[in-house]
Amino acid sequence: MFKVIASSLAIALLVGSSASGAITRQLQEFEIGLDHSMELSDGPGTVGDMQVGVVSNNQAAGQPGGIIGVQQQQGLALQVGAARGVCGRMEVEQDISGGGPPMGSQEQSIGECCGEIEQEANHGFVGNQTLEKDCGPGTVLGVQVVGIRHRQLAGNPGGGAGQNSTMVGMQVAGATGMGSAEVEGSAMIESVQEQSLN
Repeated sequence: MFKVIASSLAIALLVGSSASGAITRQLQEFEIGLDHSMELSDGPGTVGDMQVGVVSNNQAAGQPGGIIGVQQQQGLALQVGAARGVCGRMEVEQDISGGGPPMGSQEQSIGECCGEIEQEANHGFVGNQTLEKDCGPGTVLGVQVVGIRHRQLAGNPGGGAGQNSTMVGMQVAGATGMGSAEVEGSAMIESVQEQSLN
């Protein structure tokens, strides 16, 4: 069984008049959810599965008078599971998600003229995997990789602001041999950035 979820949201809200302008809000969010389970039961055989989720969001907005906002974010999630054996039961279970809030979220607002510039970025993921192998010759393997990158740039006549973040997480687990084995792994990475320029 496997499940793949990928969603993305990008919003740019612009408010202005003929005399002045501001970028009141730019928002980007994404979620990648990968979930799979596989089992090899009784008898010689091999099972394998690979899932990949990729997201790329880019947006830019500008107003007369030098007001500009740019946001970019990319996300990649990869799962690979495999089991090979002669007899006995082998199982691989894996899941990757944002762990509650979206895996990637960033927002910025840019005031007109010399107004305030605010930027916020939140990124994170949770990864879990369990590998089980009953008695008998065989091998089980699980690999999960997540990469997230974001970039924000903002400016108005009063100044500019920018922030960047990159995170990479990886889980690798395996068991081989004649005996029984169980391997459980869990990983969580979270990044929060905020800045305000008056």
